[in-house]
Amino acid sequence: MRLFVSYARKDEGVVKTLVKDLRVAHEVYFDQDNHKGTRWWDRILDELRACDAMVFVLSGASWQSKPCLAELAYARALHRPVLPVRIDVRIYFSAVVGFAEIDTLEYATRDADSAFALSGALSKMEPRIPLPDPLPDPPAIPLSPITPFAEQLGAATLSLQEQKAIVDGLKEYLEDEHYAEEAAFHLRERLLTREDVYYSIRTNTEKLLEAPANPPVLDVHPTVIALGEISAGETISPRRVEVRNRGGGRLDWVLATASDWLTLTPEDESFTIAAQPKAGRNDATVVVTDRASEDQAIVTVSATVHPPNPPVLDVRPTVIDLGEISAGDTISPRRVEVRNRGGGRLDWVLATASDWLTLTPEAESFTIAAQPKAGRNDATVVVTDRASEDQAIVTVSATVHPKWRWMLWLRERRALTAAIGAVVVLVVTVVLFAGRDDDDASADGDTGGQDNTEQPGGDDDTGVQVFDGIEVPATSDWTDTGIELAGGELVEISAYGEIGDNPEIPDQRFEPGGTFREDPDQHSGDPYLDFPHAALIGFIGDGAAFEVGYGTTIEDSPPGRLYLGINDGFFDDNSDKFFADITVKGQ
Repeated sequence: MRLFVSYARKDEGVVKTLVKDLRVAHEVYFDQDNHKGTRWWDRILDELRACDAMVFVLSGASWQSKPCLAELAYARALHRPVLPVRIDVRIYFSAVVGFAEIDTLEYATRDADSAFALSGALSKMEPRIPLPDPLPDPPAIPLSPITPFAEQLGAATLSLQEQKAIVDGLKEYLEDEHYAEEAAFHLRERLLTREDVYYSIRTNTEKLLEAPANPPVLDVHPTVIALGEISAGETISPRRVEVRNRGGGRLDWVLATASDWLTLTPEDESFTIAAQPKAGRNDATVVVTDRASEDQAIVTVSATVHPPNPPVLDVRPTVIDLGEISAGDTISPRRVEVRNRGGGRLDWVLATASDWLTLTPEAESFTIAAQPKAGRNDATVVVTDRASEDQAIVTVSATVHPKWRWMLWLRERRALTAAIGAVVVLVVTVVLFAGRDDDDASADGDTGGQDNTEQPGGDDDTGVQVFDGIEVPATSDWTDTGIELAGGELVEISAYGEIGDNPEIPDQRFEPGGTFREDPDQHSGDPYLDFPHAALIGFIGDGAAFEVGYGTTIEDSPPGRLYLGINDGFFDDNSDKFFADITVKGQ
C-alpha cells in the first residue's frame, strides 16, 4: 500500500519513527522539503493523488497547520481513506473538523501494542478506489506570513536596508512556535549564504540564530510505570518512555537512576526500561534531565514480586510388598510415581541403605529392581526434594523361601492337592478300620454316623478359614469368591499377579496396587475414580466398594457375600488375572 503521511514540521522527529514502522510493509511518502513554493505544493498534490491512503499525524501543531489541513481536505475530496494517528495525548480528534466519526489510533507511546494496532488498522483499510472524474479543484498554496520575505530573498541583489528589513521581519517569527523553523531556515540557508550579505547583517543574524527564541521544553510520557504484581521468574517486557521537546531549540537529555534492578537504554526520542525486580515491593525513580535548560522529569517505576508457591512432593505408592517369593524367582521392577502438587519445580534425589535394591530415576518416576536374600527382607527408599527439603518414604518388603516354587505349584493345583489329600485320608481310615478287633468294634458300637465332610476353605478348630489362590480375572467386573460372611469376622486379603489392559501396549502391566491417576480426567471411565486405575477392589453384600490393592484387613466385617474385581471401565481388551489369599477369622 502507498501511504501519504501528513504532519507538522515540528513533529518531524516522532514522525521519522512512525515512518520507519510503516515502511516495514508499505511504500511511504512524507515531505522533507524546507523550501516552500509552487513546485513544492505541486509535488504534494501529485503524491496525494497517487497514494492509496493518508496517515494524518494528529498533534497540537498539525491541527493548527494550514498545509496539513489543506492536505487533509484534498485527500478526502479525492476519496482517499484517512487514518488519524495521535502522537499528542493533549489533543483529541474532535479538535480537528471532520474527525469525530473516525477511529483514532494512539501512538503517543511507541511500543509493541501500538505497532501491532497500526499494522492491524492499515490491513483493514478498503482497497484503493479510482479517483473521482473529474478531479476536484486542488487547494491553493497555503501561504505563510514568511512567504513575502522568501520572495524578497530570491532577488539578485539586496541593499543594506532591504537585508535589515528582512532580518527584522523574520526575527518576529523566530519567537512563533509555528513558524520559527521556517524563519530560521530562510535566515541561515538563504540570507547568510548570499554573496552580497553585509558584515553587520551577518554578525547580527548569527547572534540571533545562536540562542533560540523559545527555550526547549522537556516533555516525558508516561511518568508512571506500574508493573503490578509479578511471580518470581516471570519475564517482563521492556517499557518505552517518549522524550519530546515542546518548546524551541534542541534537547540535550540524560538519564539517571539509583536502582540496580532497572536497565535504561536511551534512543533518539525515547528510552526503554528493562526491569528485573527482586522479591517483595520494588520502587524506583528515573530522572530525565535536559542539560541545556536544566529541566527535569521524574518517571516512577514500581513492582511487587511474589515468591512462587513451594513445590509439594507427592510419591505413590509408598508401600511395595513383594510378598513371599521362591528363591531364584525373577521379580519385575516396580515403578514409583513422583509428582509435584505445588508450584515451582522439584529437584529430587533417591537414597537407600539396602544393597538388594537398585534404584533408577526417570523424569517423573523411578523404578525399584529387587534381588532379596533368603528370609525376610525390609528396606526403605527416601525421596528428598532438595529445594523444599521435603521427604517421602517408600517401604519395600519381601520374604524368600527356598521351596516356594513347589508350594506355588501346589497352590495353582489346589483341586488336585485336595483330591490327593482326601484319597490319603480314605486309605488310612480303611486300614485302621480293617485292623480293629471284631470284639472291640462290637464294644465300641456303630460309629457310621460321624460327619467327615471337609469344610470350605480349610476350617480348623480355631474357627479360621483360609482361601488361597482365588482367581480374579481382568476380563470381568466382579468375581464371586464363594465366601459368605456372617458378620463381625476379621478378614485379611493379600494379592499378587499382573494384568494387562491394552493389547496394543503389551509391556504395560499392572499389579494389584494399580497405577497412579495423574489428573482427574485420566481413565475417567473407571467406576471408582478415588481408587487407582486397574487396582484390585472388593465389596461385601450391599456395602460400598473398597480398595484392596496389594492387601487389606477388614475388622468387624458386614454380613454378605465377598466379591473381588478390577477398577476398570472396559474389560474386553484386558488380559490375565490377579490372585488373592483370604483368611477369615470367626467372631
